[in-house]
Amino acid sequence: LELIELQTGIANSAFFTPTEYRRYIELYNQRREVGYANFVADAFVDEVEVSEEAMLEHFEANAASFQTEESVDLEYIEVLGDELAAEVEVTEDALLAYYEEEQARFVTEEQRRARHILFTGDDAETRAQEAMGRLEAGEDFEVLAMELSDDPGTSAQGGDLGWVGRGLLVGPFEDTLYAMELGAVEGPVETGFGFHVIRLDEINAGDVQPFEQVREELAEELRLRESEDGFYTRATELADRAFDAFDELATVATQMELSLQSFAGFTRSGTVSPFADSAAVVQAAFSPEVLEQGENSGPIELTDDHVLVLRVAAHHPPTEQSFEAVREEVEQALIRAEAERLAADAAQAFVEAFDAQADLEALAMSLGGEWNPPAWIQRTDSTLPTQLVATAYRLGKPQADAPITEPVPLASGDFAVLL
Repeated sequence: LELIELQTGIANSAFFTPTEYRRYIELYNQRREVGYANFVADAFVDEVEVSEEAMLEHFEANAASFQTEESVDLEYIEVLGDELAAEVEVTEDALLAYYEEEQARFVTEEQRRARHILFTGDDAETRAQEAMGRLEAGEDFEVLAMELSDDPGTSAQGGDLGWVGRGLLVGPFEDTLYAMELGAVEGPVETGFGFHVIRLDEINAGDVQPFEQVREELAEELRLRESEDGFYTRATELADRAFDAFDELATVATQMELSLQSFAGFTRSGTVSPFADSAAVVQAAFSPEVLEQGENSGPIELTDDHVLVLRVAAHHPPTEQSFEAVREEVEQALIRAEAERLAADAAQAFVEAFDAQADLEALAMSLGGEWNPPAWIQRTDSTLPTQLVATAYRLGKPQADAPITEPVPLASGDFAVLL
């Protein structure tokens, strides 16, 4: 732990000088113009013939690589969340109780729409009282708000505050607004912002969505909640019973009224498997406790709602296969190897026949390849094979009279010639 802390501290204390950082940016953004001939091994497969003698010789020399893959036969018990959810029945009483528990979600609070005129400064209260007098004399509230209000956010809209609910306005303003009758005008009302004259324009009374309107939503939520609780309970019970049973699962399946399932030939690589994601199952099935000592596994969580326990019913170590059993595999391996060799030969022939003045597309095609015209690339280019990009940035700058041609083996087994 101390060593890790030391390494982390050193790494985090690293820094670049301006010159180093500038050089890094220059290299990172550097571009190179690259053309290449590509020779795909598959294009040469039809030219390959493999003799029976060659296949037998290859098989005998590499018999160990043609063994069967190690596998086991499994017995297992699953708990699946979807199956439990389908079994959950939600009663009307439970729904009504849940509705009461969650009722706050379905309440719409009362909202009010108001206008105000704000007065600030030393004479704010006096000006507010004068505005009240003008309103009482019959002048229009909206016009006065546009003329007199010191609130730049609402004055142009005639003082309109829009719809507001409780908790959105400062105390004295909100208290006054929610005590007013529809259409009433009150003022001056003092707040920390100044003095206000307020008019209540509209009231939208609060509402409660009735039970019938939200019944289906609540039923789905309650069904999900109960199935999750049931899944956790069942998964825990399965783990406990499998632990107590130690090395058999038949009695566990009977006690829990679950199916005891089986699968033959589950491979160590997980490629032959009844499960979409086999990694955790492989780890459990091939652990010493389960594979060698015959114990039941602990709970294996494949997803949030899929848990299983298993045991190994039979173990199949790798065994040598007969030549006839793997004949096609041997043949395909030799054909592929020879096709890759022919692709490499074609690439070398392209290099030897290269002439800067030649028709490179025709030359590549005559050798069974394909020509890709020059294009500008960067170090991060993902349109070309990684090996080509790495080689392009490893080579030096070509001279005008001596372009570089470099054969490049690709990870796919194909071959390319970089130009």
